[in-house]
Amino acid sequence: MKILKNKLAVTVILLSVSFLTMIGVSVGRNKATFPESGIGSIINKIQGHVYKAAAGSKGFLVFFTHYSDVKKENEDLKKKINDLYNMEQRYGTLKDDNESLRALLYFEKANAGYEYKGGDVVGRVGGDWLEQLGINIGSKDGISAGMVAIDVNGCFVGKVTKVGLNWATIETLSNSNIAVSAIVGGSPVDNGIVKGYRGINNSILGMFNFLPLDSAIKKGDVVVTRGLEQSYPKDIRIGTVTDVHEDKGKLAKNATIQPFVDFKSLQKIAIIIPKNKRDIKY
Repeated sequence: MKILKNKLAVTVILLSVSFLTMIGVSVGRNKATFPESGIGSIINKIQGHVYKAAAGSKGFLVFFTHYSDVKKENEDLKKKINDLYNMEQRYGTLKDDNESLRALLYFEKANAGYEYKGGDVVGRVGGDWLEQLGINIGSKDGISAGMVAIDVNGCFVGKVTKVGLNWATIETLSNSNIAVSAIVGGSPVDNGIVKGYRGINNSILGMFNFLPLDSAIKKGDVVVTRGLEQSYPKDIRIGTVTDVHEDKGKLAKNATIQPFVDFKSLQKIAIIIPKNKRDIKY
């Protein structure tokens, strides 16, 4: 760009010198000769174009410099926006974790007769990888088969079925092998057994069986653990009733339950440890 500017300057100087020479030669004459007039017009036009080119080059340099500044500012703004977005995401995660831990702490205080050991879900097996969960705590942490697992909100997940030194397997409510005595919250009369059940499109549900035929259970009711076994407390939330139907052949009612736990996104659990392990039935 500097070379271009130098060439333009030299050209302007040469043309100016030529034009001045012609003026000097024509001094004393009132009228320029035809050749002088023609050459003067040509030189004048060339000078105009050269000046415009030089001015355009200067304008281009100003535009280019300004564009570079704007581009850098834009990149800086994008980075700041991205940083703010990441901070918002981290804040949202921390907020959710805090609310979950608060709910679990409330559950523990309400059921102080038990101990609780938290763990992470590190593996999944079974139908659509949800029937069994592998966790990273085991016998060294006081875990044994038959113990109940809950999520961070204190909702029923399933039962421990296998235990190693530093690992354990939980069969979830999505597995039909799991059964737990339950009642409709606030109504001890409406009691039965909840088992794992798969609905339409293989959706994870629970089936509340063996309810009395005169049970007042209805859609929207909350189902909780009955607490007949001493190995885990009563009133652990299992799910919400979505449908009720009669089984007149067995003189009973059954109800379909939508579990509170989202098994697909489940990452953290807690195992309920009774103070007297002889209460565990498996």
